[in-house]
Amino acid sequence: MKILVIEDSPEFAGYLKDDLICRGHKITLKKDADDAIDEFCKIHQYDAVVLDLMLRLGSRMSHMEGEETGIALYIRIREMNPNIPILILSARDKSSVLLDQDTRLRYFEKPLTSINRQSFYTMLEDW
Repeated sequence: MKILVIEDSPEFAGYLKDDLICRGHKITLKKDADDAIDEFCKIHQYDAVVLDLMLRLGSRMSHMEGEETGIALYIRIREMNPNIPILILSARDKSSVLLDQDTRLRYFEKPLTSINRQSFYTMLEDW
């Protein structure tokens, strides 16, 4: 699969990228919303998106709070491609996020434990 990973923690992003590459996926890693949306606009051929909900603010979205940036990015990606699977990773619990109507969205809490890590990879690969 070709996966766009949007994660602003260098350590977690590196770990996730290495893990996904070892599982045979092609990964593009972006660290903020501006870079991610630019990449997604250029290349519409991703099979899935992994999105950190609490992103570092990009210059074009500097008026937003961190969580709002992730949600705004989610909405922009969904507008451009309503069918792409999006897996959200966040330290915030799911009850604080109102995205439940989207059947092409899955939510995983950070950090990924051994149990939810396997669920994360299974969900991503079976989609």
